[in-house]
Amino acid sequence: MAKAGLWIVLLMFSTILISQIGLVDMKAFATESSSEPELTLSGPSGTISEGYFRLQFTGADRTRDVVIEQGGDDSFETIRAEFSPMGDFDQIALSGFPDGTFYFRAREGDNFSETVTVTVQHYPLWQALGLFAAGAILFFLLAWTLIRAHRNRNKEASHG
Repeated sequence: MAKAGLWIVLLMFSTILISQIGLVDMKAFATESSSEPELTLSGPSGTISEGYFRLQFTGADRTRDVVIEQGGDDSFETIRAEFSPMGDFDQIALSGFPDGTFYFRAREGDNFSETVTVTVQHYPLWQALGLFAAGAILFFLLAWTLIRAHRNRNKEASHG
C-alpha cells in the first residue's frame, strides 16, 4: 500500500513539474468545460452632441493586447484607425470626431467583439454662438458691477 501511495505522489509531482515547464498544457486535461469569456465592446447609446465619448471592453485575456479598430463601415473592410488603451485599462476615451456615424470593434489577436455604432451630431452653430453671447454678457455685467462697487468703496473711504 505504501508503494502505491509513493507512485501516486511521484505521478502528481511529475505532472505538476511537466506543466510548469510547459511541455504539456494542463488545460487540455481539465474535466470541466471552461469557455473563454467573450470579448465585448460597449459604447454610448443614442446620439453624441459633444464629439467625445468612451468605449469599454470586457472579456480580454490581456488588456494590453486589445486594439480598438475604427472601420470605414460596419463590415470593417477598411480600417480607418486603431486605438490602443494605455496600460492595463479596459476603456478608452476618444474625442475630436466630426458629425457622422462611426463604427468600432475590439480585437484581441483573432478574437473580435461585435460592432459598436456611434453617431455624432454636434450642437447647431446658432445655439453655440447664442450660449457664448449669453456667457459674455454675464461676464461683462459681473465685471462692471465689481468695478462700480470698488469705486464706490474708494469714494466713501476718501470722504470719510
